Amino acid sequence: RRASPDVIMLHDDLTDYGVLDLCVRIRGEGRIGLTTPVVVVSTDPTRTRRIAAYKAGAWEYIVLPLDPEVLLLRLETFARARREVERVSEAALLDLETGLYNGAGIARRSEEVASDARRRHDPLSCVALIPQPGTNGSISRSTRESMVPEFGRLIRRSARISDVMGRSDGAVMIIAPATPSGGGGSERPDRPPS
Repeated sequence: RRASPDVIMLHDDLTDYGVLDLCVRIRGEGRIGLTTPVVVVSTDPTRTRRIAAYKAGAWEYIVLPLDPEVLLLRLETFARARREVERVSEAALLDLETGLYNGAGIARRSEEVASDARRRHDPLSCVALIPQPGTNGSISRSTRESMVPEFGRLIRRSARISDVMGRSDGAVMIIAPATPSGGGGSERPDRPPS
């Protein structure tokens, strides 16, 4: 489950699980998501089955018999596209799942906020929220991971636009600058619309 593959290839002969149900389930996995190409190989040439595969999230539907050279070329193309998406995501400053800053975004924005605070001789505060496994198994890892996008939305709605809000290495983190000029600690004049 920790793997982030370049391409996933599913064959219709899977007996334990329906291939289209598996495709939908794979799309729901946080580490895989929509950016990982899923190729379905099948013996069913019908238009209905092909459309169902695309609706389930497949990037490609290949009917047997297939040309091995063409298949390899397609897989190489999909793998290159996946690696490019990953490269662009890493270069970006936002975590796509939560809309918060990623590690690079946190570092860059925190540096800006810290520089401004030093210049104005204002204090900074930092709050790190790190999900911990339940001691008695009360919250599973998958449950915690499924809560992250909603938690990100909650943080974005309740923080000021000037706050540095980010997620790094599975931890959700907020680094907030000092209160706005003029003192009033509870004011939120620069809060984004919900």
